Parts: sequence; C-alpha cells; structure tokens
Amino acid sequence: MTSIFTIFLAQFISPIPIVVGIAAAFVSRAWWNVGVTAVTATLIGEYFTRMENPEHSFSPLVFATGVLAAAIWAAWFYWIRLTRKKGE
Repeated sequence: MTSIFTIFLAQFISPIPIVVGIAAAFVSRAWWNVGVTAVTATLIGEYFTRMENPEHSFSPLVFATGVLAAAIWAAWFYWIRLTRKKGE
C-alpha cells in the first residue's frame, strides 16, 4: 500500500488540477468557488483515469487527497489574482 504523501504528491503534480485550478481561480469572484473548483478538478481527473483504465476502482482516500491538492492550486491562484487586483 502506498503512503498518503505519495498519493498527495501524485495528485498535486497532475496537470488536470493545475489547469482547472488556474482557469477557475482567475474566473471566480468569491472565495467559496475554490472548494467547488477543487471538487470539479478531482472529478474530471477521476473521469480521465477511469477512461484510461476501466478497472480503476474509486477510493475515498485518493479522492480526498485529490480535492486537497486541487484546493491548494485553486487557492494559490485565487490569492495571486486578489493580490494583483489590489496592486492595480
């Protein structure tokens, strides 16, 4: 069994949460959109994983770490957008 850190690191460097987090953070207007973005990015990632490997089974631990990783990306880019907006 792999460790939680390894699962988190794999989810964190996955391109889907990064791209969805960047796109949604720059479009969103409220802080709560970060959570919605994180869940959406993880669902999209699970969908593509299921398309590549039909035998892939759903794991709540992998899904939760994916949501956390996507939330970090989305929150980081949302914070960047807010600080750039204050500077203007």
